[in-house]
Amino acid sequence: MKLFLLNAILIGMIFTASTQTLPTRFKNCIVGEMYFLTAEVTPEWQEGNKDLITYLNEKLEEYQDLKKANGKIIIEIIIYENGKTCCASFSNMTNTFLNPEVFKEIVNDMPHWKAARQRGKPVVFLKQLVLNINKGEITTEQSG
Repeated sequence: MKLFLLNAILIGMIFTASTQTLPTRFKNCIVGEMYFLTAEVTPEWQEGNKDLITYLNEKLEEYQDLKKANGKIIIEIIIYENGKTCCASFSNMTNTFLNPEVFKEIVNDMPHWKAARQRGKPVVFLKQLVLNINKGEITTEQSG
């Protein structure tokens, strides 16, 4: 009986693990000794009249795999003191294959952000974007 229960637990863990997605971590972001997760002034997207969701949808317009996706993706972005961005990680929770390298390239090529500030000085900041995807289009953002 104990063996049966152990097997049932292991099988349940395998099925649960297969539906979760581990983040793809990128090692190309150079960060010194410290970065901020919160700051007195958080970073701001500043691409003129185009909001971040519109920008991302335009950049992903030709990406065919996204058109089949529904769910969430999480992108962690390092925003440097000068506003330059670097993709630190990508998590896919859509049950559709999405190539992390596509998102990395888009983030790394983003226009500069208005940098986060702490005690009046620009600082390195880790921003987490939680993006909802509905029928292949990014619809909303919840940022952390």
